[in-house]
Order: sequence, then C-alpha cells, then structure tokens
Amino acid sequence: MNATQKFPSFQKPRRTEMAVEDASWIQDFLLHASFGVIAFIQDEQPYLHTNLFVYETERGAIYMHSGLKGRMPAAASKGLPACFTVIEMGRLLPASKAISFDVEYASVVAFGQLTILADRAQRRHSLQLLLDKYAPHLKPAIDYQPIQPEELDKTVVYQFAIESWSGKLNQEDEDFPGAYYYPDWSVLKQATSP
Repeated sequence: MNATQKFPSFQKPRRTEMAVEDASWIQDFLLHASFGVIAFIQDEQPYLHTNLFVYETERGAIYMHSGLKGRMPAAASKGLPACFTVIEMGRLLPASKAISFDVEYASVVAFGQLTILADRAQRRHSLQLLLDKYAPHLKPAIDYQPIQPEELDKTVVYQFAIESWSGKLNQEDEDFPGAYYYPDWSVLKQATSP
C-alpha cells in the first residue's frame, strides 16, 4: 500500500469512546508491537496462532513465518479469511466496587486474507524485514550469514493482507488513584534464574 492508496477501512469497536480512528496511530502500533495473534477457522475448528510478525506500511500487510507443516500452512493454502490482533497492557485501575475495576490497554484488530507467499524474492524480502525488526542492531553479511536459498525451502512465509482494522485505547491520567502495574513475572525468566 503506497501513500496514494486508501488505508484499510475502519471498523468501529463496540466501546466507541475508546476507538482510535487515526491510521498513523494504528500503523505505529503494528510497527512496534512485539508479537501478534492470528485467528482463523479450519475444518470448523477455531484456531489461534501466536507469532512474531512484521508490518509493512507500503503494502498494508503483515508477514509471519512458520514451519512447513501444521495448521497454519494448511489454512493459508486455502486462502482463508483471518483476524489478527496485537495488545499492550498498561496499569490496573482499582475502584471502590469490583464491577468498576478496569485496566489500561492499547489494541489493534485487523481483518483480512491469509495467504502463503510463493514468490522467492518477496519471501526473502519479508523474512529480512522480520530480521530487521527483531535484530536491528545486527546486519546481514556482517553479523550473520544472509538468508540462503535452501533456508527459503525450509520455511513458509505468510502475507496477511489487511482489509479493515480498528484500534482501541483505554488510558487514564498518570495520577489515577491506586493505579499499579501487574507484577512482572515470566515463565522464561523463572526457568533461567539461579
């Protein structure tokens, strides 16, 4: 998607007071979110797949990769419609009544088509975009061997073409009474700590 093309249509969330209609905010969120979840239905079974991803502004598309076998390549080979989401949790917001407790968050939900990229040059480009996003301090041919042709044969690269999207933001003032962050706990940190 280039600058002369229209942005994907905006889908209004139910909670309209939290809706973000600014396409640049949505794009910025997609550019910086650390991981996302894609959802689709395959053989009448809902399925969610959490994955690293990269958003390419120019094409209005999200790229991911996986192994050669599994539910995701099977679904993408059928060109199934899909839904993709990213979310960031902020502070928990206590209240005097349990029903009024709240949480700060930002989220984007996108709807579109999940397909497998066949073109080798585009697959290489998409995988390099992933490397550039998650390892921006490392350079191909300097810090690591660039993507090799045989490596392209060992992975499936997906394009999620965005057809519509919506953004939501729930954020309170910095001095919200009693606001706190959920404790930073990680199963990975627990497994590696002494």
